[in-house]
Amino acid sequence: MHLDERMSDFIRQRRAYRQGRELPLKDLRIIDLSTVVAAPFAATLLGDFGAEVIKIENPTLPDATHAWGVLKGGIQPWWSVVSRNKLPVTLNLKAPEGAKIFADLVVKSDVLIENMRPGALDRLGFTAELTLQACFRMRMN
Repeated sequence: MHLDERMSDFIRQRRAYRQGRELPLKDLRIIDLSTVVAAPFAATLLGDFGAEVIKIENPTLPDATHAWGVLKGGIQPWWSVVSRNKLPVTLNLKAPEGAKIFADLVVKSDVLIENMRPGALDRLGFTAELTLQACFRMRMN
């Protein structure tokens, strides 16, 4: 399925689920750059309460939950649980284009959830100072 079709399906499902509901976090945008279970599940819970959650995946190293207990037909139960209510986007943060898209998303978002090793975002050029400046600018606008 093409990305545009997947996004359309996601948006349609999200609208149907939320139709007639006033969820408390509906005005928040969350960037989920985390992997495995704990941090992604935190982002999932924020999505359950109405936040828009954008899940960023590494194209060369997808989240491990894709491979956990894959069922007949390729169904990925763990991935389905920890990634519900999320719009999945694959970005190579080491490539200039991917880094720019990510930086633009951070500026337009309220929360960044990540569980990388200490210094990993710094090495990619996303220092804490730059991220805080982006968030501060967003809050002031």
